[in-house]
Amino acid sequence: MRATGTWAMALPLPDTERIVTCLVDGFHQLKAFPKTYKFAEKETNLTKRLTLHLQNTQSVGLAIGFWDFEVSTDTKNEDDPRRLDIRFSTVVNNSQKVLLIFECKKLGTPTSPQATRHRRSYIDEGIARFVKGSYAPTEPLGFLIAFVEYKTSTAMVSLKQALGKSTIQGVLNMIKHSNNQYIAEPPDRFASHALFSTEHVRQINGANVTQTIALYHIPLTF
Repeated sequence: MRATGTWAMALPLPDTERIVTCLVDGFHQLKAFPKTYKFAEKETNLTKRLTLHLQNTQSVGLAIGFWDFEVSTDTKNEDDPRRLDIRFSTVVNNSQKVLLIFECKKLGTPTSPQATRHRRSYIDEGIARFVKGSYAPTEPLGFLIAFVEYKTSTAMVSLKQALGKSTIQGVLNMIKHSNNQYIAEPPDRFASHALFSTEHVRQINGANVTQTIALYHIPLTF
């Protein structure tokens, strides 16, 4: 994992918070047009449109850097639309790239037919990719964006219940926080947008390593 000091030098906490806020603001700007930006759209379309919107409108006042698509290292096909997520990139010391990775997943209301599949995807294809190093392999933190179906949805509650199961905690190499819980709510950082955070031992190339990654879970509700 990249030394935290180097990472923080490129993206100190206030700058990182502004970047996260820009992403959240960009989502709400798109959501203001529900006929064209709605939960019923495919997950990849929601993600791609949000990225394009951020590229076009949400760079003023941020740290020097740019919004882009992230491509999972699980595939060599960088045009594969199933691998599109969001990243903010910047450079430190004129050479070392530092990234903020945002993995986006839909979470339907728990009573919807897709609810179980959505939660499984969030965990197996979202969180697990950070743990295994497919996403942000050298970064100390990352973000999970949950596109939530309704304001009244308890999708995040159901997600936390799933993460509370010992089997899932083991698979995801989850670590207890200082409160002796696997989920920190509110999180230690980004609490204005993230509902909770989790921490995980990295598992690079199938082997546990000593580095950890903190993940911040941000619900964006339609």
